[in-house]
Amino acid sequence: MLKALFSWLDAYPFLYWSLALAVTGWAVILAWRATSRSPGRGTNDAWIDAAIVATLFAWRWPFLLAAHQLTPDEAQQIAGAITLAHDPVFWRSVDGATAGPLDFYVLLLPHLVGAPLDFFFARLVGLLLVAGSLVILRRTLAQEAGPSALPATLAATLMFALSTDWEFIHYSTEHVPIFLSTAAAALWWRTRPGSSGHTRPGWIAAGFVAGLLPWAKLQASPFVVLFAGGACWLALLRGNVSWKTSATELACYAVGLAVPTLLAAGCLAQQHVWSDFWFSYIARNFQYADQGWDLLFVLREFARLTTPLRIFPAFLIACGGLLFVGLATTAMRRQRPSTFGAATALLAATAVIVVLSPRRGFSHYLLFSIIPLAALAGAALRTAADSRHRALRWATLGALFAAPLALVAVRATLPAPFMIGQLSDHWRHPYGSLASRVRQVARPGDTIAVWGWSTEIYVHGQLPQAIRDAHSQRQIEPGPWQHYYRQRYLSDFHRNRPAVFIDAVGDGAFAYQDRGEFGHETFPELAALVRADYVQIVDEIHARLYIRRDRVEPAPPKL
Repeated sequence: MLKALFSWLDAYPFLYWSLALAVTGWAVILAWRATSRSPGRGTNDAWIDAAIVATLFAWRWPFLLAAHQLTPDEAQQIAGAITLAHDPVFWRSVDGATAGPLDFYVLLLPHLVGAPLDFFFARLVGLLLVAGSLVILRRTLAQEAGPSALPATLAATLMFALSTDWEFIHYSTEHVPIFLSTAAAALWWRTRPGSSGHTRPGWIAAGFVAGLLPWAKLQASPFVVLFAGGACWLALLRGNVSWKTSATELACYAVGLAVPTLLAAGCLAQQHVWSDFWFSYIARNFQYADQGWDLLFVLREFARLTTPLRIFPAFLIACGGLLFVGLATTAMRRQRPSTFGAATALLAATAVIVVLSPRRGFSHYLLFSIIPLAALAGAALRTAADSRHRALRWATLGALFAAPLALVAVRATLPAPFMIGQLSDHWRHPYGSLASRVRQVARPGDTIAVWGWSTEIYVHGQLPQAIRDAHSQRQIEPGPWQHYYRQRYLSDFHRNRPAVFIDAVGDGAFAYQDRGEFGHETFPELAALVRADYVQIVDEIHARLYIRRDRVEPAPPKL
């Protein structure tokens, strides 16, 4: 039945466009009606939230069905989750490099109810996190800036929905911190006097969510500094409040902020992986940034990577247009910018710092900027559609909705997702010959060790890592810490005795093609182990497959 359905969709690609455009039109109509209503009239929040989520999925659903990795980073996250399902101690079984443990653990949530740890469910988790962030954004803007801010939420929704760049649509290490930073910002703002979150539990909750951010990705830590500084401002720098009350509020926020780190520190100490955490996550992250590129080169790289597909530049132009309309309307009405607008400006500035702090031009870092830029544009629109002058009101509404619709126009110039036309093949999750052979020789409970960079093999084989590093970049490339990572590789190899060893170096391999320069033979201690205990059974040119010698079935006796 599914094959017939996907074959039908493959044959009629216009159905994808029809569905996506119809759902987007529904969302725009709901947003228009909500924005064009007179001030004070209510809107149906549930329907608008449903339209936002439906728009996101209507454009993105084909990418969920791609049976291969969209980027090696995506497969690395899933491989780590597969490994944690067998040994849940992070930094003992899995080293996420620049990614924190929450990026991996969140993938285990569908697995708890029986879902496989594969590309479909990883991307689904990422899409749900984005949907949650957009709903939080819309509700916060609706509360603080009114319905006129809806076009900004639509622009952010369409940015996520219309993207075809694999760096923007794979399950990435940005999805969890995007959701946490959006939730932390909303909770922090709700702790201000007079709001429903201005209670001791509200302060604790706001601090707790912010405190989770460094454990998703250390790169997101500037958001924590912003929220903590904002909490101090809310607690201390306002009048008519006793010092005792301010100190109590700030103490509640500090407790919430500290709880995730205290819990994590206790687990690290109890599992004796503190030194691995400190070296791999803290020291290496700072070294990673110190060895980064020149800032101008980073900006040029962002432009080079995002310009061909045009969606992100169009989003920046749309947000700039909305910001201009909002500020111009505020100036015409001779109103001062709101405190909420100042807060969103600080959030957007912090997002820029987060994007640039690693000093690398990887376009998936730009995901951090989408929600904050939309929030800034939405805050500026606070008075845009509130005019009593009918002509000005309708002119403003037209300008507001021109920006999101321009994004759809840009997307119409790009082709349908590459999956349309391949759905009937990919839904069965085909495997390459190497992965098929791994699945033939492996048994339940086996582990895989990979030398090189082939993180996809863990997902296709559904087997955990024997080495806490999913790839061998830090063992292969020379550097001051290469010896440390090689010795750790050997330690993990001895401890887990992988049933399967794969040397993913060769012609056509990702990252490393020259076996003479990068093959496992360049690591003498590892080469000696492989020679002694493993037998090569496959050479696929781009990779060699070895099986442990005691697992080789003896040849049948000759008659």
